[in-house]
Amino acid sequence: MWMELYKLDEEAYAVAKIQELSNMNLVDLVVTRNYLSSCYNHHFAMQHDLLRKLAIHQSDLEPLEQRKRQVLEICANNVPDWWMEQKQPSISSRLLSISTEFSNFSLLTSVPNLKRIRLEQVSIPSFAFTNMKFENLQKLSLFTCNIGQAFSTSTIQVSEALPKLEEINIDYSNDLIELPAEIFYLIKLKKISITNCHKLIALPRPREIGKLVNLEILRLSSCIKLLELPYTIGGLHKLRILDISECLETER
Repeated sequence: MWMELYKLDEEAYAVAKIQELSNMNLVDLVVTRNYLSSCYNHHFAMQHDLLRKLAIHQSDLEPLEQRKRQVLEICANNVPDWWMEQKQPSISSRLLSISTEFSNFSLLTSVPNLKRIRLEQVSIPSFAFTNMKFENLQKLSLFTCNIGQAFSTSTIQVSEALPKLEEINIDYSNDLIELPAEIFYLIKLKKISITNCHKLIALPRPREIGKLVNLEILRLSSCIKLLELPYTIGGLHKLRILDISECLETER
């Protein structure tokens, strides 16, 4: 979020901003796990309730179409009538916060400027990212989500559904056995992070991985059943970080 709002090119700059806020007691910075490489997936900034309410109040003072941050407090799947009836105005928000057992992924396409999606503890249906277009999405983060079928049923190419995706993070997926080959058609990907997916045993065929000509970071840590790495990884000339720590079964 900080990288997007303040046009910061590196995660370290965003973390430095959050650290400044922490030093002023405006947020609490929590680090649940440290990596030796440049990874901040386990850094969390907890905003104090009063400040969060103030931010939401200030956002609510703006017209819906002009809000940079849209917060929807939803109980179960009782979303606003104007959204369900698809009568919503064009929303320009870059940050969308939804608190719900979310299942209707088609609603996300009504936020055309959305650049980052983070889902946690969600079962993602097979059509979520293959039957809809997220033309500006750059970062997709899935934590403790069931994603085994997320890319299986497709009416359009994944490269068409996510044409600008540069980063994908998957952590603690319980049903990910083989990384979908469709992901490797996203040639603009710069970072893939697959961590703590204990059932993952295989990556796609070597020729598929060779398509990721822009990949810079490949993190496969703590995937304890991953058997081997395709030899074509050596041909990824922009790759600068390869992390297979705690992959106990990996032979190559």
